[in-house]
Amino acid sequence: MSATTAWLIAGALLLGAEMLTGTFYLLAIACGTTLGALLAWLDAPLTPQLLAAAAGAAVAVVLLQRWKARQPASADVQDDDIGQQVRIVHWLDASHARVHYRGSEWHAKLAAGETASDDADWKIVAKHGSSLLIRASRSN
Repeated sequence: MSATTAWLIAGALLLGAEMLTGTFYLLAIACGTTLGALLAWLDAPLTPQLLAAAAGAAVAVVLLQRWKARQPASADVQDDDIGQQVRIVHWLDASHARVHYRGSEWHAKLAAGETASDDADWKIVAKHGSSLLIRASRSN
């Protein structure tokens, strides 16, 4: 197998793995392997191939990080979830519970300063992935 083929196979494997992760970092590294393949195709020695692949991957990662920094923050919080009431199913410990929301059970964590209580109405203040951050809204 030629060095060019080896570089291209490595790039293809990275692209395949990228499809499973969705982070784009493996895609950036695959760009570096393309540079290594290009130098191998031009019959450059192994050392320049490796240096080009490393430099290409590093530049692609830096560009990716800059691009991600310019993108608006993808909020896990949906406006329609904030303020919605949840029902405590059971307490896992002093600051975590299983709650009923939208027809299923969710993991919930108490907001800072909150204490577990069975006599409170609980409302969502944030959503992080599949975990809800809840705060008590006691009615007097």
